[in-house]
Order: sequence, then C-alpha cells, then structure tokens
Amino acid sequence: SPGGPRLARGRRGVLALRLLRRWLDRCSPRSRPAGGSAGLTEAAVGTPSLEEAHAGLSEVQQKNYAIEAVRLGTFYTEDQEELRAYIRETYLELVQERERAEKPRFIEPNDLTRKYTFEELLAGQHGADGADIYRKPPGAPADSDDDEDEAPATEAAPAKPAYRPSVTLEQLSGSFEATIQSVQHGTAPVEMVAQTLKGCADHCERAAALGLYSKYEAATGSSWTVEDVKLLFDALKPFLRPSDDPMTLPVSLPPAEVAKSKKLMSKAILDLGQRRAAADPERAAKTERTEAALEQLSAATAAALAAAPGELAAVRRKGGVT
Repeated sequence: SPGGPRLARGRRGVLALRLLRRWLDRCSPRSRPAGGSAGLTEAAVGTPSLEEAHAGLSEVQQKNYAIEAVRLGTFYTEDQEELRAYIRETYLELVQERERAEKPRFIEPNDLTRKYTFEELLAGQHGADGADIYRKPPGAPADSDDDEDEAPATEAAPAKPAYRPSVTLEQLSGSFEATIQSVQHGTAPVEMVAQTLKGCADHCERAAALGLYSKYEAATGSSWTVEDVKLLFDALKPFLRPSDDPMTLPVSLPPAEVAKSKKLMSKAILDLGQRRAAADPERAAKTERTEAALEQLSAATAAALAAAPGELAAVRRKGGVT
C-alpha cells in the first residue's frame, strides 16, 4: 500500500508536517480532481511558477533545492505522475521559505550538481542511477546543523579486550592427562577435575571435556555434594555457547559419540543443573509450586475443552498439556 512522505527532524518538522497534511488531503477521494493525478498542477494548489520561485537563486542553489525536495518528498506510489507533482510542490515550498539558501551545502556545488541538470535532479534521476537520495550529496560541504538533517552516526563500540584462556593448550594437555589418570585411580579431587574442565571450555575442547566428565561421573557421581555439582556445572556451562570443537586433545569418548558430543554435553549440563536445583530447598519448593500451578491449569483447560468438544477438534497443534 502507498506510504507517506519521509519526514525530517529538527526545524524541518514544521515543513514536513505541512507537506504531509497536503499529501493526505490530496490522497482523499473528495479532494482528487476528476482527471486523476494530472489535475495536480501549480494552479490547483496556488503555488508560483518555477520562474517566479527562482528569482534570486543561482543555478547551483536551484539544483541543491531540487536534491532536497527529492529527499523530503519521495514516497512510495505506483502513480509516478503524482510523485513528480508532489516533489515539485515540495520544491516550491522550500524555495519560497529560503531558509537554507545561505547554507554552504546549498551554495557550493557538489558531485550531483556537476553531473545532472536541474530538471534531472527534480525528476530524481540521481536516485534512479543509484545515489542515496536520503543522504547528503557526495562532495557537499558540511553545515553547522548537519546533525539535524542527517541520521546521527553511531559511535563504534569499544573493542572488547582479547579473551585469554586460563591455561595454554600445552598446559592443558599435561593437566588433562594427569586428571584422566587420577580419575582412573580414584584419587582425583573435584577441584582438579573442575579446573581441567574449565581449561577444556577455554579451548572449546568439547569431546575431551565430555570424556573426562563421563569417566568422573561414572566413578564418583553418586557421592557428589551440592558444592561438587555447582563446581562441575560452572565449569561445563561455557560449552552452551556456539563453538566448534577443534579436538586437539586426546579424546576420551567412544568414536560413535564424538560426532554427537554437543548434544551429549548439553544433556550433561542439564542433568547437573537439575541435580543442583533438586539439592537446593528453595529451588525445589519453587519447582513444586510451578508444577502444581501447571496441574491446576491443565485441569481447568481439560474441563473447558470437554464442555466444547468442537473447539478441541479445531485445534491443529496440541502440546502435552492438551
């Protein structure tokens, strides 16, 4: 559907609103001439001719005003005659006000005024050739209030400091081998395992970390305390971020599980999170309240649907509650 003219900010708002009001009046069927958009002439809107409007303006100023009229007056419509009439009306409004006539950007030539004639610029030929009609023309001098006319430039975000892993890959290789051996002998403290898992996360070694965690869980998982679960959970949590597994460390997983290590790691982290929540009385109470509320909602929903079986039949997507 046709859109409205592009509005400007700052002191141009008054002009833009006046142009918008006239555009809306013209789009109304009651105000449209019987002959269609062809009736939108200078006489119909009571505006002066181009020769009268150009009095006192140089050729460069006329061209710069034409560029500005295209910038302010362009909107989507399939009726190109209506668009050209509106841009022409916008141009006459601008030159009558003469508010910008003495600004450097309207006095000095630019790349567009050197390349195109006045009629070509008013017809938007520069936009058809690929120029951005909503930006300041290339080669135009800056004005003191350009911040009102142009979209403010976004400041570049400060660069984040380079991430430094807690250990180097060489250090991690040595500690990984030592931790695996300690786990196999049943002498690995949870702090040692958690530190090695954290190093694996720093280097995105998912398969190696999952192999170490699986061995440690099989050996000691039944005796983990709440603090043990929290340490392991915090060490593995970074693996939830998108990353690739370079697999430079010795992989302690069966070959069939290496390819699906990402899915297995997500399940391991989820299990740790559930164990930590179950061991926390406050979390457990919150979970029970949530489950009770869901049960009440399910019962109420089931009763409502039973009273109107036709509504249930019309539902195409059904979840577990339904």
